[in-house]
Amino acid sequence: MKYLKFTYVDAKSGIPVSGAPAADGPVFPAVAGLQFSWARESKYPTGRPEFFGTCPDNSNTSVPGVLAVLSQADWEAAHAEELDARTQLLMKRITDATQKRLDDFAKTRNYDGILSLCTYATSADLRFKAEGQYGVEARDATWAQLYKVLAEVQTGVRPMPTRYSDVEPELPGLVWPA
Repeated sequence: MKYLKFTYVDAKSGIPVSGAPAADGPVFPAVAGLQFSWARESKYPTGRPEFFGTCPDNSNTSVPGVLAVLSQADWEAAHAEELDARTQLLMKRITDATQKRLDDFAKTRNYDGILSLCTYATSADLRFKAEGQYGVEARDATWAQLYKVLAEVQTGVRPMPTRYSDVEPELPGLVWPA
């Protein structure tokens, strides 16, 4: 079995998309028995997508669109790197969405964001002080819960979330105190 890295080619001309857009639609290269396994999704969007797959040992891989024939070890290492990159991107999206949730909540009382709200915890004005203290508590509770969830993912206690909405219901509610 051969381990391949490849990209799309134009359906009619066979020119790889790395050389020109696929005006007649993209297809995989004409490699006998080519089996798609995974894509380097962590680089999307891209004009030159990279795919990885396998084909029989006797297949001709000297065709347009085949970027490399890899050893099994290199192919598996590339796959592991891709999975790690996807995990890092997902974690960034989840933490960014969590930060946005806190900032949006603070903005409902005209603070610039959660950081601005929290600075009011030491205000001489009792209303602002109470709101600022609530902001500190809400921020701390939110991040503590999110990091607990992420730690459970890393230790295998729970599956990897696929999006922010998978973890948002577990975060503390954000409701201004009366």
